[in-house]
Amino acid sequence: MIFSTPEMGLSQNAYLKTPPEKITTNNYIEKFNEQNNRTCFTKWMHDNPTTLKVVQIASVLIGVAAIASLPWTLPAVGIAIASTIAVTGGVLLLATLASWLFQKYLTSDKHEITEQVFQAGEHEFGRLYYRGNIPILELDDSNPYGAGLAHASLLGEHIHRLKKNLDLILHGILRKPDADQIPKVIEALKREIPEEYLEEMKGLTDGFNQWAKETNNSAPHVTVEDVLLMHLIADIKHFNPSQVENTLSGHKSIWERISDALTPSPACTTLLHRDEEKGVIFGRNMDWCPFGHGGGESLFVVWKHSGVATLGVPGLIGAGTGWNRDRLTFAMNVSPGETSEVRGMPSMLYNRHIVQNAHSVEDAESLMERVKPLGPYHLTLADPSGNGKSVSFYQGENQTDHIRSLDEDEDLDEEVLQVLNYTYPKLEGNIFNSEGRRELLNRYFGGANKDINEGKSEWYNLIDNALKLTPLVNAWMTLHSLMLVPQSGDVAVSWDNGYAADMPRQNINMDEFFPRSQMSESQEGEEI
Repeated sequence: MIFSTPEMGLSQNAYLKTPPEKITTNNYIEKFNEQNNRTCFTKWMHDNPTTLKVVQIASVLIGVAAIASLPWTLPAVGIAIASTIAVTGGVLLLATLASWLFQKYLTSDKHEITEQVFQAGEHEFGRLYYRGNIPILELDDSNPYGAGLAHASLLGEHIHRLKKNLDLILHGILRKPDADQIPKVIEALKREIPEEYLEEMKGLTDGFNQWAKETNNSAPHVTVEDVLLMHLIADIKHFNPSQVENTLSGHKSIWERISDALTPSPACTTLLHRDEEKGVIFGRNMDWCPFGHGGGESLFVVWKHSGVATLGVPGLIGAGTGWNRDRLTFAMNVSPGETSEVRGMPSMLYNRHIVQNAHSVEDAESLMERVKPLGPYHLTLADPSGNGKSVSFYQGENQTDHIRSLDEDEDLDEEVLQVLNYTYPKLEGNIFNSEGRRELLNRYFGGANKDINEGKSEWYNLIDNALKLTPLVNAWMTLHSLMLVPQSGDVAVSWDNGYAADMPRQNINMDEFFPRSQMSESQEGEEI
């Protein structure tokens, strides 16, 4: 045995190991954010709209002055310097124009979540109201046509503004086909869509056209086919209507290839973790081109009769993120693929159909074996029992559906079921930098599992912060950000015209829309 003595120049504790630094969940989150969150130009544009306008005005003045001064600078400084000044002025003008177009038609200024952009109102078949800061369109879909009428009557101005920007970008600039250019595709899609949804679209178009007439609005006449075409946006990465219309076999014109490459790419992040106390924690960022103010003009649409709630935008009757009265919670992610025929309904309508007719993840699986969507994408589902799965349609062997589950360790990355925008299980197709997001999320959750040593890891906070990692997870096109807990029904939601996860969360409970004791007659005893 060796004893240290003062004469040996060693303290009595020299051989004791230094205790590890205490790291809590909050400590870890703060340190990781400092090292990994990055500022980018689009984030600066979004956060500083007033400063951006000042810069744009100054750039225009300088650019015009630089070009206009060419007759005087040319004899004074020579052709080389004068040309450089003029070219610099031209570049400033082009850059200003690009930033203005990006801000006006793709993203927009930060939307203050306390700003109430909708006018509350009532209709025979619905009402538009606020619960705190959260706008809610509540529809009586026992009459689908009436629900569509109410939707358009209460939101006509907002539908007009969003559709105008969408048409300009998709049909005007990118030359995507209008509905009347693909009649065979439209008719084939109609055969796949439940009649009640077509009736609701008919009510929406009639209501919108009546609104335009009553308000003397110059909005062009809208048809059911136009509304149906809007619901194909979520299928844009695998379905080319023009190609199917012309029965082409994978060959695209040069313009179609350019158009597909330039089309704004929806890209979302969905994260599931099973917690011992809370059950499934369901984190969700919905990334979508806002086409101007689409993020700031988001609202919950609630179909009271069928018992479905979704966070969406005016003019859409499909569903991308939401839940039903049984707290069956869902979210969709786009994925690459190739769909050469109409073989099911568009994804947003399919999502609504599934959760409208299922009470649990198990029910949904049974229904999805019999009814299929148009093409490949991911539908993630969780319920209060703790069941959580992600279904990747047409992505398994021989175009079967590939299912990943919280019950299978091989499906989890660092205890989290991650759903990005690859194809699964092959991880092909790097839409919206899925590879970069996956690498970042694996480092984040892996570090949390390894480094947090003080108290139990707080998984709700970890997932909530993961949605805020900028700019890969929380991006310029992140319009909606939600934390959902099916077991308790708790929902924390934020929305904006970009970087929505930065906005203060608004809290609501699923049961506030659908008291669980009030099952509709159509659901009681319904066989799935």
